[in-house]
Amino acid sequence: MDALRRAGLQLGCAALLCCVHAAHAAPEAKGSAPPLTAFPGAVGFGAEAVGGRGGDVYHVTTLADAGPGSLREAIASADGPRTVVFEVGGTIDLASPLTVRTSRLTLAGQTAPGGIGLRGYPLQIVDATDVIVRYLRVRTSDIHARGLPGKPGNGNGDLPGDAGDA
Repeated sequence: MDALRRAGLQLGCAALLCCVHAAHAAPEAKGSAPPLTAFPGAVGFGAEAVGGRGGDVYHVTTLADAGPGSLREAIASADGPRTVVFEVGGTIDLASPLTVRTSRLTLAGQTAPGGIGLRGYPLQIVDATDVIVRYLRVRTSDIHARGLPGKPGNGNGDLPGDAGDA
């Protein structure tokens, strides 16, 4: 009789554990969850870009074109997912084109107090995926007098026939 009682107790405990586990299990999904977007309200082609989510955070602390704490350093030193935030606001005078070659990068211009702008050369994204650029003002003027060959002073040439395409 003891063996029967012990077996019944073990079976009862096992049933209780199953009920407790079932009560705490995640509810069964009725459909797939919507994909996580790049940022709230993102729509369109790049809406599902992951950017620097889950990676390190680099703080831009200077408006200098290069050097420690600069945007150029933040981009050049990224070796994995990175989100770039700004502790300064204003305009960065670029001495050369600013080229992003690392995938999974977020440039969060909305974090700059008063905003952030780039002037003098373009911001280029080359052979990189999942790059999110938000709230950066980019003014690619012909300030350095590097017009197209045969078309001096024609800006960066992205608007044919427009001499002031900055």
